[in-house]
Amino acid sequence: MSLPALRVIRRALPDAKLSVLIRDNLAAFFDGMDWVDEVIPYRTRTGLHGWADQRKVIAAIRSRRFDLAVILPNSFRAALWMRLAGIPRRAGYATDGRRLLLTDRIVPEASEKLGHQRFYWLKMVRNTLGVSPEVADGAPELLEVSQQSVVRMREFLVAHRRTSDAPMIALSPVAAFGPAKEWPAQCYAKLIDVVDELAGGECLLFGTASDRPKCEDIASRSRKGAIVAAGA
Repeated sequence: MSLPALRVIRRALPDAKLSVLIRDNLAAFFDGMDWVDEVIPYRTRTGLHGWADQRKVIAAIRSRRFDLAVILPNSFRAALWMRLAGIPRRAGYATDGRRLLLTDRIVPEASEKLGHQRFYWLKMVRNTLGVSPEVADGAPELLEVSQQSVVRMREFLVAHRRTSDAPMIALSPVAAFGPAKEWPAQCYAKLIDVVDELAGGECLLFGTASDRPKCEDIASRSRKGAIVAAGA
């Protein structure tokens, strides 16, 4: 959702150093994107340790002496970090009581949240920085994957696939906030068998290490079975 806006910034400022501050568990998302110069991973704990963690993040930002911060999260904390880090120009949406923390700001209209979120961020970048996409807003966004990841995945598939020429279907059956957002396990199991019956396809179940027991349960319920890649 944020990549179109990041690409617009990259094209508008080709000679700038572009750094992305992101939670450490999501940092690998940018491994294959060589147009991003630096990824700054961070982690903040809750409770008494939280403020100490935040001070470390602010210090890391301050040490780099950035000229501009484009703040994509609509949180007060994100804008406060950039202000405390001394970044002179701070662009973002004036939401959540952070208007005075931003130098380049726009108030979002209620209708802007009705469409795809990529347009929400593209409009913010357009109206605060004056840069617009060079391609149509509906153009597809490609995700670049690092060559190391490609090699690792190919090795994993060679070791676990039953046949190399069957269609592969990826399923991510476990939701972050539990069963309320999850399709029942028996439905996924049936889907695996239907994919096999209709297309001779082989299913791979993805997720985190903590998702693995649920993925293994789904695979065991199906007649065909599936490759469990959760945690791998």
